Amino acid sequence: MITIATAPATRAARPASRPLPPSPVTGSTRTLRHI
Repeated sequence: MITIATAPATRAARPASRPLPPSPVTGSTRTLRHI
């Protein structure tokens, strides 16, 4: 559940220009959101 809450925070903190951020946490949240 913590990851889902960080998903919007990380997305807002990082610009949308970066489609694949180097942060492993963002990748994990992105996969969860895709599902």
